[in-house]
Amino acid sequence: NVQVYAARFLDASDLLDADGDLRGSTNWIDMPSPDRRGGFIARFFSEWKVASDIYRRARGGSGKMKIVTTPFLSFLLMAPWQMRKEAWIADVRDLTWEYRISDSVFVRSAQALLKIWSLFALSRASLIVTSTIEERDYVARHLPNKRVEHIANGIELPILRELFSATGHPHGDATRPSSPVIVYAGTIGRAQGISILTKVAERTSAARYRIIGEGAEFAEISAQITGRGIGNVELTGRIPRDRVFAEYKRADALFMRLGRGFTTAVPSKAYEYLATGKPIIYMGSRSDAAYQLLQGFAGVYFVEDDDVEQLAHIVGALVGLDRRSAEDNISKLMEYTRENQVEKLRGILESIGDPE
Repeated sequence: NVQVYAARFLDASDLLDADGDLRGSTNWIDMPSPDRRGGFIARFFSEWKVASDIYRRARGGSGKMKIVTTPFLSFLLMAPWQMRKEAWIADVRDLTWEYRISDSVFVRSAQALLKIWSLFALSRASLIVTSTIEERDYVARHLPNKRVEHIANGIELPILRELFSATGHPHGDATRPSSPVIVYAGTIGRAQGISILTKVAERTSAARYRIIGEGAEFAEISAQITGRGIGNVELTGRIPRDRVFAEYKRADALFMRLGRGFTTAVPSKAYEYLATGKPIIYMGSRSDAAYQLLQGFAGVYFVEDDDVEQLAHIVGALVGLDRRSAEDNISKLMEYTRENQVEKLRGILESIGDPE
């Protein structure tokens, strides 16, 4: 008997047909779309209100085991006052208070206070679950007496199969594209730093770059394209999921970047990218959690953060995956299907029993 209380953007669609069994147990609380939420402070208070609304609705439920997942920090910060001590499970998706989102003294000071508050909240949970190994290790260092488990974001098995089928299976030896198409799909924010593609585009005129999504850097990138007359970069804006999959099929390589200060994060797109059987260009640090994941797969090109010349060289030297390498990647990716991760979590929950 499970009830889900969740936030969704006002213009978001309902659950997919494949998720029809969840319709009767899902309770939605609407929130403003991401492009209308403003800066860090405005988002914080907007998300605080949504979290408050969700907790208020959820308190009327009869479930004895409460799992609080954190799409944004307010859920975690409010938990000690909304949940009975030792009666809830914290599912941590991001260490927001550790991310270098700004060099502002005010923001960094606020994050230092949020760290204290967040760790206090986590100390009240009966179990802590994190989305990356690096997050797990971080929490375990700060709260050595708490049980901390790793449950990856992962990818749904049907989506994995659809992506690998939709993008086509490589055949024979890998080849080098003469005019490669590089695709990025996801949030276009400060953390991702996708504006660097406009710089490399000017050095690799034979390549084409397609940037899919919306976010804080969208207008800036658009202005750069227009102002500098960059003809080989295209911004599509946000597009439906099936069209994103079609863009993966057109791509010769997929680009992903996390800037400094986001070392513990692994974007969910990493698993989608791996499922396509296409080469991946990752820009960041070798100490990043995302890099630690990707280095175990074939066809990943690593570029040091901010190194435009190295990125341009990689684009010019791209080679696709052969069939065996792509299929090996899929075999390894099976460990990270959400179905496998859910079974792992269920086993953990059964091992702790009824908190009450």
